[in-house]
Amino acid sequence: MKELLKDEDFDDFGSKRYMLVSDTHFSRPDVDVPKTVGKLLQYGEDYECDELVLGGDISKDPKEVTYLINGNVFDGFKIAKGNHDHWDPTDLYKEIRSRAPEARNAFVAEKLEWEDGGIFGEYLLSLAHKPQEFKIRSSTTESKFDYHEDIILYGHSHAPHDRVMGKGTLFVGIGSAFSNYNTPFKNNHIMADRSFQIMNIGEKIYIEHYDFDTEELVESSEYIFTNEGFQNTFKEGYLEGLYEEEAEAYNYNTVAIT
Repeated sequence: MKELLKDEDFDDFGSKRYMLVSDTHFSRPDVDVPKTVGKLLQYGEDYECDELVLGGDISKDPKEVTYLINGNVFDGFKIAKGNHDHWDPTDLYKEIRSRAPEARNAFVAEKLEWEDGGIFGEYLLSLAHKPQEFKIRSSTTESKFDYHEDIILYGHSHAPHDRVMGKGTLFVGIGSAFSNYNTPFKNNHIMADRSFQIMNIGEKIYIEHYDFDTEELVESSEYIFTNEGFQNTFKEGYLEGLYEEEAEAYNYNTVAIT
C-alpha cells in the first residue's frame, strides 16, 4: 500500500494527501524533540504530503509546535489545541504565518472544520483533540449518534483506529507519535508503539497507519462514498501476531479515556 500511496496517479484529478500526527508531547523530558521533528518532516516529504494535520497535545511551548511548520514540506496546516497545549490559538497562528508565510491553508483552533474532495465531491471534515467532542467516550466504542460531518479526526486516545459510525461518517483516531497505549486488543486490531498516518482523499479514501520508529506499514484501509455515506471496502493489518502476548493480558473490554 505504501507504493500505492506514492503512485503518481494520486497526484492527478485533485486528490490530496494529509499527514496525520497527534500527541507528540514534546514538553516531556523523555522526548527527543529534534529527532522526532526530523523524522516527521522526512516522512512528510517522502510521502509527498500536501498538508499536516496535528491532533493536539503537541507541546506546551508554541515555538516547539512550530518546529513542524515547514513550508518546503507542507502546503498547509490544520492544528487542534489539546488539553496539554498551553498556547493561545491566535498566537500559534501568528507563529505559523511567520515561519510559512506562503502556506495556502493554516488553521488553528480547539475544533475546526473544512471542506475537501475536489472533483470527487466536497467532504466536510472536522478535527478536535478529544473524541468526547464528537460524543465518543473511548477509542473503539461505537456511537449511536449521527453526524453532519463526512470525516472526523481526533487525537487524545493514543490509539490509531478508523471506522464508520452514524449515518456513514468516517472516524479516524490519529494515534500518538509519543506512545500508543490506550486500546484493548479487540477484533485483531494491531497497532505500533508509536505511529503516524497518511490519509489520501480522492475518488476513494485511503488511510495508512505506519510505525513511527521503523516506517513499517501496520494497517491499511480503503473507503468509498455512497448514498449511505462512507463504506469500508478494504482493511488489512500487516503485523499479525506481533502483540499476541500483550493481547492476552487485556480483558478485551473497552478502555475509557480521560
